[in-house]
Amino acid sequence: MPGARRKQSRSETQCHYREGVIHQWEVTAYIDPAPVHRQIYLEMSGELTEPFAGVSRFSISTHVDRADGSNGSMGAVGYFIEMKHELTGVVSLTRDEFQLLQMLASGGNLKSCSFSFQQTARSKAVIVSFSFSSKLPDDAEDAGVPAR
Repeated sequence: MPGARRKQSRSETQCHYREGVIHQWEVTAYIDPAPVHRQIYLEMSGELTEPFAGVSRFSISTHVDRADGSNGSMGAVGYFIEMKHELTGVVSLTRDEFQLLQMLASGGNLKSCSFSFQQTARSKAVIVSFSFSSKLPDDAEDAGVPAR
């Protein structure tokens, strides 16, 4: 049909990439008598080096994936569940990745993270890659993000 709008498939969805400087992190442990309800989260927040849709702050909670990384085969390592005022996301890590993240944070060396994502709705997105580093992004100072 001429003029009809074709629905965009997931493979045609644009992938966005952002880097962020981590200003704060905290650990939360949730412990319940049932083993299935036990989880430790490391939450990090900070400023993006380049805003996304007018949003410049991010907050990401990480945890150990009980299947030890098996959800990566579905093309997602996590999800942004809010994108209006702050990019708020959840990322699943393997046990080794989570231990490295804890080590960097507790040693005062967790400086930045980066992620690629595909927006699926107005305020939601699939995170397809996530990384963290002891190094600040190259463009952090150029973007006016102060190193703390």
